[in-house]
Amino acid sequence: MIGHDALLDQLAAQWSADGRSVGGGVALNQLREFEALHSVQLPEDFRRYLLFVNGMGPGRPHATDLRGFFFWPMTQMRSAYDELSAICAPGREEPAEALKDYLAFADHLHWSWAYALNVSNRGPSNGAVLKIDGPLRFEKVTDNFSEFL
Repeated sequence: MIGHDALLDQLAAQWSADGRSVGGGVALNQLREFEALHSVQLPEDFRRYLLFVNGMGPGRPHATDLRGFFFWPMTQMRSAYDELSAICAPGREEPAEALKDYLAFADHLHWSWAYALNVSNRGPSNGAVLKIDGPLRFEKVTDNFSEFL
């Protein structure tokens, strides 16, 4: 089994090979401010990811890697509920309340679907990653962020 830090090294190398700039990690005080602002304590593997790469670096607007994924920098992250509320057309179905416990961190093919991390700090689902296809369509894909990578 490959360690989390080795996964992060591989991720950064892959993004560089794809021609994507690597965002560079956030400072610890920025991470703590983000957690306080969102009233969350991020799972340790996700914290280490943000401290190491913090999503994809700047490039053409919403540029993806060669597989169509875009990992958002921390400044773009918000609850999956808030993200869906912002992009859904008025009068459409409201996002599920459960999505308030999830932090959206990446999308695929310009929001064909997105990925979000459980940050509720309650129960066994804490740290789980969901694939979100719409306000009421989502499914668990992994138990934690390291497995997702």
